[in-house]
Amino acid sequence: MAWVNINGHRYYRRSKRVGVRVVTEHVGRGELAEMVAAHDLAAREVTRTARACERFGRDAEAHSFAEFFELDGVVSDVVAALAHRQGWHRHKRQWRRKRGADVGAVDKLRRQVDQLVAERKAQPLLSPDL
Repeated sequence: MAWVNINGHRYYRRSKRVGVRVVTEHVGRGELAEMVAAHDLAAREVTRTARACERFGRDAEAHSFAEFFELDGVVSDVVAALAHRQGWHRHKRQWRRKRGADVGAVDKLRRQVDQLVAERKAQPLLSPDL
């Protein structure tokens, strides 16, 4: 979409893709060309705004995923600390009891995790930023 000067006169032309080729359309000059140029400018602004809104939505979604995974890391650290305290260890990404660990430790661990979750229920897990 451009204004071109030919022999001292201003003409409006716009390009559009037809299949794999780009075709230049000669609109002309005068009031009609001015209106078409204004319409094309408004259409470009609408498209630009729609793309910005879409990009904002994707960014917000990515941010919420990052918060979720950050919260997941915190929860796994808390569970790991409690498990270590009760005599468990990680072996090849599996939780295993250490030798001589108390069998009732699992129930203790479960109660401690339930207690932490109950305390956390009073607060929302994720706070909305919008």
